[in-house]
Amino acid sequence: MRKKITFILLLSFAFLQINAQGNAPSSISSFGCSEEGLTITSGEGSYAVDTNGPRVISINGPQRPEVGEEVFYEAVLDFSVPGVTYNWTVPSSATIIYNLGSKILVKFAQYGVFWIQCSAENADGTTTLAYAKKVEVMRPVPPL
Repeated sequence: MRKKITFILLLSFAFLQINAQGNAPSSISSFGCSEEGLTITSGEGSYAVDTNGPRVISINGPQRPEVGEEVFYEAVLDFSVPGVTYNWTVPSSATIIYNLGSKILVKFAQYGVFWIQCSAENADGTTTLAYAKKVEVMRPVPPL
């Protein structure tokens, strides 16, 4: 029963991750699950989730920072293993000031709605799907 629930949760997680990246398949032609991971194949391509490697399951940090504000974001893995490399993607209007692996310090130069993404790479080079966090950068509040 536990394996069945884990599989259903993993399948749901895979669809959420693919959809968050705007790559959701319109139709699924096949999917498979093995000890190596889950694979979903559609007319648009093949998507894979490595069930053995660590996955970024959330990105902690403010959802509504102001323009010019420096804020930290931290990737959270489903489990910790040594030798993980974090791959961060921020919008072109943002600058990564410090990259500390699982944490980054970001400064936003313009307001709007953006996505921050992070994926984890194992020591063997296996990269997981990126987790995306929606960030709404606000205009600074003028002083009174």
